[in-house]
Amino acid sequence: MKKLVLITPHASIKILNRYRDYDMVGLDEGILIAKDQDIPLTYAISSFTTIDLNNLLTYLSKDKILKYNSEDEPTSLIGKVVNFILNNGYEEIIILDSISGRLDYIHSLVLLTKNKQGHIIIQDDSNLISYYQEGSYIITKQGYSNLSLIGFPSCVISMEHVNKPIDNLELEISTSEIISVKIQERLSTLKVLKGGVLVVLTNND
Repeated sequence: MKKLVLITPHASIKILNRYRDYDMVGLDEGILIAKDQDIPLTYAISSFTTIDLNNLLTYLSKDKILKYNSEDEPTSLIGKVVNFILNNGYEEIIILDSISGRLDYIHSLVLLTKNKQGHIIIQDDSNLISYYQEGSYIITKQGYSNLSLIGFPSCVISMEHVNKPIDNLELEISTSEIISVKIQERLSTLKVLKGGVLVVLTNND
């Protein structure tokens, strides 16, 4: 699976350094984060209202630099960038962003995980969010302590190798019920028997 990391202006440097061997795309100030960490970029994408194009050209070739319309709303821009990356042959995108702030922006990030063209992951220091449709999967801890499951919008799931095994459980996003478990050892197995589920790995702090 061809994987890429999208570095947004709110990317965690600690998390970013876990993925140094991945292809990278920098978005606006995320370009500067990559430069400060001496991480090469496959593409740099910006409106150049906050990034100096001439400075960028001193260390990146023109074919790696893309401009977007500064009038694009953040909620639509991130989706356009994701589609561009997927259309360039990548099958998994890890978006390093802050899962806090504007609710409409967080909502747009979470909706991106349902993109049928590839597997989209949203990650910051405290959370890792991904979506799984019908099938069987291995879920690893990746340094997080808790795991929550949310029907998106509904699902029937089973899960093993967690502190509270799950068998044919139905979840609906329209209800307030969110199932939280802990992964035993390093990994667990998830079966999505029907629908789709959001898997949210979190830390206590």
